[in-house]
Amino acid sequence: MSDPQFVFHEATGAVFRGDWQAAAALCDPVSLIGFKRELMQRLEARQEVWTADRMLALQSDLPP
Repeated sequence: MSDPQFVFHEATGAVFRGDWQAAAALCDPVSLIGFKRELMQRLEARQEVWTADRMLALQSDLPP
C-alpha cells in the first residue's frame, strides 16, 4: 500500500465503520504512539468531567 490517498480512504472508512483494528493496521506504529501521547496530553490538560447528560447532549443518537 504505497498510495497515500488509498491508505487514507481505507483508514477513514475503517474508523467510520468502527473497525479499529483495520484502522490501526493501516497506520505506522511509531506515528500511533506519537498521536496517542499528544492526544493524552491534550485530554489531561482539559480535565473535563464527562457525564451521561453531557454525552447525550453532544451525541443525540445515543440511547438513554
